[in-house]
Amino acid sequence: MKKHSRTVCALALSFILAAGAGFSASLVRAWSKKDHAAEINSVAFSPDGRLLGSAGADGVVCLYVAANGALTAKLAGPAAGITCLAFSPDSQSVAGGAADKTIRVWSTLTGMELKRITGPKDAVWGISFSPDGKLIAAGIRDGAILLFDPQAGNQVRAFVTGNDEGVRNVAFSPDGKLLVTGGFEKAVRIWDVATGTLLEKRKSAGVEGISVAPDGKTVSLAEEGDIVIRALPSGKIVKTIPTNTGRNLFSLCYSPDGKTIATCGSSELVCLWDVAMGKMTAQDLQGEGINEVAFSPDGKLLASGGYDNELVVLRVQ
Repeated sequence: MKKHSRTVCALALSFILAAGAGFSASLVRAWSKKDHAAEINSVAFSPDGRLLGSAGADGVVCLYVAANGALTAKLAGPAAGITCLAFSPDSQSVAGGAADKTIRVWSTLTGMELKRITGPKDAVWGISFSPDGKLIAAGIRDGAILLFDPQAGNQVRAFVTGNDEGVRNVAFSPDGKLLVTGGFEKAVRIWDVATGTLLEKRKSAGVEGISVAPDGKTVSLAEEGDIVIRALPSGKIVKTIPTNTGRNLFSLCYSPDGKTIATCGSSELVCLWDVAMGKMTAQDLQGEGINEVAFSPDGKLLASGGYDNELVVLRVQ
């Protein structure tokens, strides 16, 4: 879904690979699967660490035992494709945003579809559960940012954006009070969830990925080829980490301890970055561009999926 040009910047990639000799961490393949018939758009671990989910352009959500890769369920969604994925905080349900303008919620215990939300007027590009599980935030291709009740399926709020550029990413702060959004608008917005008030709007490059730090004090954004770390709730830039790949980032995520950021994108590399030092600490070269990365709750595993339909799980060492 996030596919850009597939031409590899060979010079930049060679430079990054050559620099790997001094890495302080390593990424070792734990397992991989190819159960999707089309590219993987999104990956996510359940908060209890038991399951790993992958969502594909084939309209299927696959659920695996995170520890060993055993396939536990294939959840059927729309043929138009599942674009984004999120587990509920209690790990008992998983939601998939779809290109057919719906959000579907399935039980992780039975695989049954629990709710189909039909409120969006365009493709759903990003979703996130609130920390208490009472809300699902959705970023829509038409620029809308919506809140839904996952139990009842009704729309709770539409944030006033005045923007028709697609919203790719939505992320709650750990206390659930803030919502950070971004996409093609070339701006990052920070919202008050309770009132729907726009607290801050900061100019940015196009935002492909958003991850709020575990302590809620900062948010990291994938802005073209850079990792941009901004303070919350002010949105002011506190650090920029250039990746120097010459390619766009598609996704990033904080490790559970907040000390590391994982990135992926069209450079075909999954990389780890030390937040304090701003330096790469590990990398894994994969066969195709990678749409999304996700840490397991204990930080020991890192999942990725992308253009080649393959779900890859790496052990962080």
